[in-house]
Amino acid sequence: MRNIAEFKEYWSMRAKLKGNTLGAVILDSSDWVLNELNSIVHKQNLEIINSEVLNTRLFLLDAGCGYGRISKELKVKKPNINIIGVDISRQFLYLWKKNLDEPAAVATINQLPFKDNVFNVIICNTALMYLQKQDRQRTLDEFRRTLKNGGKLLMTENNKWGVMFVNMVQKDFSFIKNILLKDVIELEGAAVFDEKELRNLLNQTDFKILKIIGSLVPFPIPLFLFYLNHKSSKIRRNLFTSIWPLRRLSVYLTFVAVK
Repeated sequence: MRNIAEFKEYWSMRAKLKGNTLGAVILDSSDWVLNELNSIVHKQNLEIINSEVLNTRLFLLDAGCGYGRISKELKVKKPNINIIGVDISRQFLYLWKKNLDEPAAVATINQLPFKDNVFNVIICNTALMYLQKQDRQRTLDEFRRTLKNGGKLLMTENNKWGVMFVNMVQKDFSFIKNILLKDVIELEGAAVFDEKELRNLLNQTDFKILKIIGSLVPFPIPLFLFYLNHKSSKIRRNLFTSIWPLRRLSVYLTFVAVK
């Protein structure tokens, strides 16, 4: 895994090269299939968060906010919420300031510069995967510390079985061999998680998991699932939350948990 200094450089480079694009913060690829996957994952991610966040004067932390991929659209749909962003990259926060009229801080998410019990909601999208193992638990401790009692955590991370499908499309069979043998592996400097690993992290921090929602990969699943993926967010969320074998195929998992 990269250290903090290396990640600052890495994300600054992606911010400069990709700017306000999904490829800057999700899958970094020029391949049209993965670009389509970026679009689907973003849409589903936004749907899930939008369904879990009330349009009231609550305080929301976007941890690992990037250029504001989620927050800028969430603010349009929920104009009453107060959003604060945190990111390791000054370049991304420069883009954040151009996209949102909301405050943001340069910081690592395992050392948040906030007092205890200040946020009603924390969203964290694919950030733990880039942390070293010892910092993942520390980050969840920080989320718990800064959330109010009854506050909600919406945490999205990758899922090894869905990532395996993506690599099947790319014909990277060495990755598939490794993923079948380990619960947590690395891919290009980032961890690839099993659902059990993420459950354990949340349980160890005394979060109560309310639900787990999958963002499904569009291939090689049957066409009707691809249709649900695009057309019926309510049906898809209910289906892929309640039926474990379908959730297991997801590229990303969103954990809805409360303090």
